[in-house]
Amino acid sequence: MNLLSFLECFKGRAAVIILWVAFLPFSCSAAIRYEVSLAHPEHHLFRVTMLIPDVSGEVTVQMPSWNALYQIRDFSSHLQDVEAFVGAEKVPILRVDKLTWRIRATGTVRVQYATSWDEPGPFSTQLNGEHGFINPAMILMYVVGGRQEKVALNFGDFPHEWRAEGALLEGCKIVFDQPLCREEAANYDELVDAPIEIGKFDEFDLSGVSPRITVAVHGDNWQKKKIEELLTRICQYEIKLMEGAPFEHYTFIVHVGKAALGAGGGMEHANSTAISCGGWSARIFSFVEREAHPASLTGAGGLCEGAVFPRVVVCGRSHEHLRFVHLGANGDLEQTTVLRRPRRTDRGN
Repeated sequence: MNLLSFLECFKGRAAVIILWVAFLPFSCSAAIRYEVSLAHPEHHLFRVTMLIPDVSGEVTVQMPSWNALYQIRDFSSHLQDVEAFVGAEKVPILRVDKLTWRIRATGTVRVQYATSWDEPGPFSTQLNGEHGFINPAMILMYVVGGRQEKVALNFGDFPHEWRAEGALLEGCKIVFDQPLCREEAANYDELVDAPIEIGKFDEFDLSGVSPRITVAVHGDNWQKKKIEELLTRICQYEIKLMEGAPFEHYTFIVHVGKAALGAGGGMEHANSTAISCGGWSARIFSFVEREAHPASLTGAGGLCEGAVFPRVVVCGRSHEHLRFVHLGANGDLEQTTVLRRPRRTDRGN
């Protein structure tokens, strides 16, 4: 890209933005670009800039109405201050319905908005002073008729001590004293099927597993060795069962203990899984890890409530209790343990 075309593509942007974008190997005509600022995360606001190249007369953008759960959801209700520009000039934008905006313009259109999220769990999105967890479909608009176009995503303006992990992230770097994480995808659907964790977390790769599998854990009162052994055995078993892995890099994002804020559950994606073990599920996870003798684990089971292991079997559950059967080395019954399920008033949120 020559200098004139570069300036034409980004005219009207602040000078500092132009400087650091100039060092990224993107062509504005090749991708729909998103730039997301996480400045002041305690305000729970993602500030999104969407750059749409080569608009000729009109373009329509939408927020998705679904993601992570099998139900219609209203992500557009979280939006604030939706505006559109070409260069420094503000251009007309019409809200067609609660999900859709139509913009009349020609050239590279810049759509700007803020979206507020502070909901814990793998099916939602959260930004606060502790961390950010992002299901991208909940914060990113798409071009109607353009979901198959190449897309690129930049995160910036988050605290220096924070970092980011996600299945499509290439890593973070410091550019002009601002952290920057870059993510590219073949299309919008691929991009939003890759959740992202940003904050202070522990990160490691599973040893003895190929392709590469990364684990990012944000939480307290957990043991790396036990999670690593459990996930390694699950992944080795599944990869062997399927005679190979349909990915080059896989990511587990785990929130456990107080960091889960009482949320529980898991959500699988093409190249990643997000898991929250909070409240009751964290207690079950702690009990199973303590009693199950991880060295004997096979690939069966999961990370939270409902897991099945060779020596500890979740064999019964009711509104009040969860029953565990302990098996001996030869499969004989050794003992039965019953944990009381917390009452609603015990569970908090």
